[in-house]
Amino acid sequence: RLPEQQLWLVVLSTAAVNLYTSMRLETDDPVTELEIFSQITIDVFAIAAMLYLTGGASNPITWVFLLPLIITAIMLPQAYAWYMVILTTSLYTMLIAFNIPLPSIEPHMPDPAPLLHSDIENYQMLQHAHIMNDKSYFSLHMFGMWFGFVFSAGLVAFFVVELAKTLRDQERSLAEARENALRDERVIALGTLAASAAHDMGTPLGTIAIVAHELEQEYPSHRYPDLFEKMLIMQQQINRCKEALSVMSASAGEMRAESGGVIRLTDYIDDMINQWRTHK
Repeated sequence: RLPEQQLWLVVLSTAAVNLYTSMRLETDDPVTELEIFSQITIDVFAIAAMLYLTGGASNPITWVFLLPLIITAIMLPQAYAWYMVILTTSLYTMLIAFNIPLPSIEPHMPDPAPLLHSDIENYQMLQHAHIMNDKSYFSLHMFGMWFGFVFSAGLVAFFVVELAKTLRDQERSLAEARENALRDERVIALGTLAASAAHDMGTPLGTIAIVAHELEQEYPSHRYPDLFEKMLIMQQQINRCKEALSVMSASAGEMRAESGGVIRLTDYIDDMINQWRTHK
């Protein structure tokens, strides 16, 4: 009989740790490398406890010690991988000397010396049965080793594939983040260029507007109708340029001083109140 109570205690303890881990992952706190290593270490001790209760190093499923080692080597830096090598090797070595042996299914041969001559035939039959059971015991042990290899290989393949998929998803997310950052940098550069262009063009355009206004006063419409009409067209184009520069400055997050105009105080206060309500 196996120590079922102790084994169930290990299983329930591992389930409790997994429940806590699932609750921990629901929080927004980032998972650190030390926390991941601690979780894998708990799994290693759980495996060691189960192997201690089921024959120690003689248990053919000791292959499962490779699983946490592989996960550590893939997910964590090299230093943690060597720590895991030391931990698993030490526990494996301890399980060679300290363990609860599995129940023996191999028959024990009696000492033939005290047997009577009449019991020789029975002894020979018992010896034959011993040989047959020994072969059965060896076959069972080989099956256990085969099952342990298949089970461990399946687990390793599953976890490695899942970890590789997770790493690919992380690399894809990092690539998208880099592309977004580059796009934001381009937008900021264009905004800065627009603000600089609006600032550089604002001064000469203002000078042109002043000169056009002075020409309008020096050449009135009743004396120079043709010239006055051309100056009106020039002022309209200047105003269009000012509006375009104002739009460029606004898109860059700045406002030009020349874009202002006369407004009633009450209208200005109402506009400020509406903006405050909108942002609120």
